Amino acid sequence: MSYRPNLPAPIATTTQPGVIKADGTTITVAADATASVVGTAITALTDISSTTLGGPALSDIDTLNRAGTDYKVTLSARSALFRKNPAGSRTINLVSGSTSAILTSTDNDKQVVVTGAAGTLSADGTITDGFRCLVINKTGSALTLSGIAGLGGATSLAASSSSQVYMAASNIEATTGGAYALSPATTGTLGGVKPDGTSLSTTADGTLSVVTITTHTLPAGVTVNSADEIATYSSATSSDVKYSLAQIGNYSLTNIQSWTTAARLTPAAGQYVLGYNSTAGRFEFWNGTAWNQHVRVSDMAATSTQLFGGSGTNGVAAAVSLGAGLQLSNGTLTTTAGAVPVLVSPTSGSTQALQFPPTGSRAYDVTLTANCSFSISGGASGELQTVTLIIRGGSGGFSVSLPTNVKWKGGAVPTIDTSSGSINLIRLQTSDAGTTYAGNF
Repeated sequence: MSYRPNLPAPIATTTQPGVIKADGTTITVAADATASVVGTAITALTDISSTTLGGPALSDIDTLNRAGTDYKVTLSARSALFRKNPAGSRTINLVSGSTSAILTSTDNDKQVVVTGAAGTLSADGTITDGFRCLVINKTGSALTLSGIAGLGGATSLAASSSSQVYMAASNIEATTGGAYALSPATTGTLGGVKPDGTSLSTTADGTLSVVTITTHTLPAGVTVNSADEIATYSSATSSDVKYSLAQIGNYSLTNIQSWTTAARLTPAAGQYVLGYNSTAGRFEFWNGTAWNQHVRVSDMAATSTQLFGGSGTNGVAAAVSLGAGLQLSNGTLTTTAGAVPVLVSPTSGSTQALQFPPTGSRAYDVTLTANCSFSISGGASGELQTVTLIIRGGSGGFSVSLPTNVKWKGGAVPTIDTSSGSINLIRLQTSDAGTTYAGNF
């Protein structure tokens, strides 16, 4: 190619030789005018080194920046590099008072290992579009994302997991939370469902099934019209009676119902039902084979010789006869006139504590079986009361100590005969609620 002096050189075209200039992107020129292709180190990357004529289309070529230098690379090679651990790394140890792991532009194309206590993961304002970093969480707890959006709305990086953090279109995002998410199903939209555990359940392999429904047998003679939920009860002694299924279900111990003798159901054998019979005016229960009525207060009329209690036939209380010394008048139980209850102690022991009753008198019958000391207490005001003490000698040879707070007739404490077969009769009295005790042997 030649041109005339002092005339501008023509610009080269595809059909005419001429001068050229480097675009600075794919071709550069050195100070000595040596032209070269930008990023000759591209041959070290996969795919492009084996590219031949008819190789990847331009749409399959991407620009990869490594350590500040742009390289042309196929998209498959870029993906392979993206999956590899980035070159270089640093560790951020979170401690009390410093629990924030902050990514900076210097972490681009590197990996950051977070250790120590739980905390947050964020990025500062130095990072720009194209930033990427592999974050590995080794704190043992989830790292809360701050200013970083996780896939699917994730807000944290789980413990013992890793995530790519990148910036694109001025948005900082993380690949954590990329698990499949399914919107809830509606009556008009497909979506996810979960069994209620009552009517539907799932097994470990995800099989959905209907929970077994327990059925109950209706009493004999009951038929059900499912259309209107009405049951018909028939028996040999009554005409058909209509019941709702709710009424049938109410025949249970958890919901007391009432009925009349004519309209009550006859439950199946082995069932137990409690309710109120308005015809009989009393509660009754089905004991599995027959109806039984509960006893009422009016069923226990008091008599002059009997109380009612214990158990009897069909829930009616059985009569209990009164013992000697007791009487019943208009429902009030009292002792019979002149009768003094006797408390018998066939073995005396070493002490005997005698006591006046709240009202009236009483007697003690004690047989000596050891040396015995007696005491006396109690008494009612405005009433002359007597405690009669019978001391039997038993096998003989025992000693007796009488109460020391008793004023004895004649001023002397009586001597008790404790020989074998002996009987001693002592009367102790008070009329002032025990302030004074008088004794007579």
